[in-house]
Amino acid sequence: MNVVIVDDELTAVAQISSMDLWDDATYTLIGTAKNGKEGLSLLQRYAVDILITDIEMPVMDGLKLIEEVRSRGYPVDVIILSCHESFTYARAAMLLGVEDYLIKDFLEEQTLRAALERVRSIRGRRTARASADPAAAGRRSDPGFAGLIDGMIASRDQELERRAAALIPEGCKVLMCMIHTDGYQEQQYTPGDVLRAVNGTVTEECPSPGVPCREQLTCLEHGDSLYILCVQGSTTGEQIAVWLQQVITNAQKLWGLSLTIAWERLYRCDESLLSGYDACSVLLRYRPFLGNGRLILPSHMQSISYIDADSLSGHIRELHRLGKTGCPDGVIPLIRRLYSRCLPGMLQLNYLKFLNSHVLAVLLQLIDAEGFDLEQLFGRSYLPLHELDLLDTADAMCLWFERKFRRIGTRQEALSLPEVSNIRVRGALEIIKRDYSDCSLDLETIAGETGIHKGYLSRVFKEETGSSCYDFLQHYRVQRAQSLLKGTVLKVYEIAERTGFHSYDQFCVVFRKCVGVSPTHYRKKGENP
Repeated sequence: MNVVIVDDELTAVAQISSMDLWDDATYTLIGTAKNGKEGLSLLQRYAVDILITDIEMPVMDGLKLIEEVRSRGYPVDVIILSCHESFTYARAAMLLGVEDYLIKDFLEEQTLRAALERVRSIRGRRTARASADPAAAGRRSDPGFAGLIDGMIASRDQELERRAAALIPEGCKVLMCMIHTDGYQEQQYTPGDVLRAVNGTVTEECPSPGVPCREQLTCLEHGDSLYILCVQGSTTGEQIAVWLQQVITNAQKLWGLSLTIAWERLYRCDESLLSGYDACSVLLRYRPFLGNGRLILPSHMQSISYIDADSLSGHIRELHRLGKTGCPDGVIPLIRRLYSRCLPGMLQLNYLKFLNSHVLAVLLQLIDAEGFDLEQLFGRSYLPLHELDLLDTADAMCLWFERKFRRIGTRQEALSLPEVSNIRVRGALEIIKRDYSDCSLDLETIAGETGIHKGYLSRVFKEETGSSCYDFLQHYRVQRAQSLLKGTVLKVYEIAERTGFHSYDQFCVVFRKCVGVSPTHYRKKGENP
């Protein structure tokens, strides 16, 4: 496949040009250009399959270049390579049919190779559709609404888009939503079962019953399905949002399926259906940072916090520094901040892979430096990375790492626990020792993990320890706080967070009740006995 790079940053071009992926016969780098005008000249002279372009360049920028490529009908797939971390840029690029959007600062050879492979796969499917049996194609003089939409998405053909729009009943609006089935591989269903379940849930309570044009398309990747429904013109956006939320609820209740749905707005038949499809694609790509089992709307983009490349580099350096000093307690708040951030559009998956690799390196560094036995830490002789591979949201990944770092922390500075005879209480004590820094830890959580009713655990816990489970947990947290107040220079509010208290005020009240003085006074006494 022939590839052209258009970028005015010569160091970035040199870096990409020197990658080993050009050594095999799959991809051929046939030229580079410093701006969109020069890039367009290359596209006119050569048969180019893939265009890799920056956004901001002199003479002609990347977005204008893509517009020219589309208007001239060049059969080129586009990968954006940029320093920009703006949702506006990402959305504008996707509306122009860009296949991927990569950030230069995180670009590794395997990342670019994976992007090229995705494009090659898409082109292969497109070629297969175009070379289908011509006799059969002749018999299907009208492919129907679903067939036209499928072709429109595959080829971005505006003629197919116009033909599809002509089939929309008069007085109707177009509802496009993209549905992702969260983690269906963990369910006891085949993909076909999942598809039938989703179809049934979507169509059960259609907001415009009796409207004939209602189609579901399965041509998309990664478990995503595009649903197109023509709804009555009087249907409002508020009604649609309520209905889609009900679809999510019903799927969970009736089928045990978690669905994430991306929806932008209702479209008129004279508006671009491709724009609606692209808008849904943009929204759904934020799912890892917004969470599973929810309706994603454009307004939710405001809740995502962004991080620039320089700040990210600083956080990563600090992460490795903490790993070298053997301080797992210091790592946890930092990874919480990093996993709550997002890069726009298609970037977040690359960001998470990048972040996971660094946090994992720090985890292994701590394990090795402290000489921990993996079997004692994790119940097996290896780090269970398959657990991490199954996670598909930033929150879940963050929690996975938090638990691993907490286990290392409790091994480093384990406080003594009372000797008890009841095996369930011993299990509860181990859970407290392991997860005390989790502010959501409570009696119900502990009982659930030990496999007994919370009422029974509460009774036997007090019989064995002389204290309620809640009081013991709070005293244990205070003991850990005392150790940190004496042995570290952490601020008091940081210690409150790391020892599992909901707030600084709660920490101060509980600490004074247990110790008799405030945390600040306790630290000063330690400094001046």
